[in-house]
Amino acid sequence: MALYLNLYHEVQKQKLKRQRDPLKLAIMGLLFVAMGLIAWYFYRLEHVSNRRHDAANVEDDLKKYGPLADAAQKEHDAYDQNIKLAAAIMHKMENRFYWAPLLEQIVQIVPPEIQVTGLDGSVSTEGSKKVTLTVTGMATGSEPRAKAEELRIALQSKLAAQYHQASAIFRSLEDGTEPVQYQGKFLPTVLFVIDVKFHQSRCGR
Repeated sequence: MALYLNLYHEVQKQKLKRQRDPLKLAIMGLLFVAMGLIAWYFYRLEHVSNRRHDAANVEDDLKKYGPLADAAQKEHDAYDQNIKLAAAIMHKMENRFYWAPLLEQIVQIVPPEIQVTGLDGSVSTEGSKKVTLTVTGMATGSEPRAKAEELRIALQSKLAAQYHQASAIFRSLEDGTEPVQYQGKFLPTVLFVIDVKFHQSRCGR
């Protein structure tokens, strides 16, 4: 029967002990952690470098396209202002009051014995657009006051048929100082001022 002797038992035991030395294991662990930290550092360094590169590209793009964006914004603001201006002009045109048809109607209802010496009109820009017209003139005839009253009634009736809240009221009605010649006769006169008011919106709207 063969006999086997392990003469290197003690040597192997010491070798194993050295390999399992806690200090050595700790140092190896620290080295492993240090290598991991170094690898992480270089990874983050590359990541930050990429971010800086991207930021530089964005900054270059801003420098390149920034003026174009500013110009586009200014052009947009100018277009927007022009649109608002056009809308305001259209609103005024659609809501403006046409004086010519009114004056034509006044001319048609003025009796021959009356001479209109002045017309002064205005339109309020607030609320319901009230129109104010001042009619100044002189009436003559055998009864000049009756002629002036005839004109006042004709104005009120004509406008009330077309506009809301129409009124025609004498502001003044005074006898003239001198007679005038009408149809070969010298007749007395009266001087009058009639205030005409009505809303711009027409009846039936």
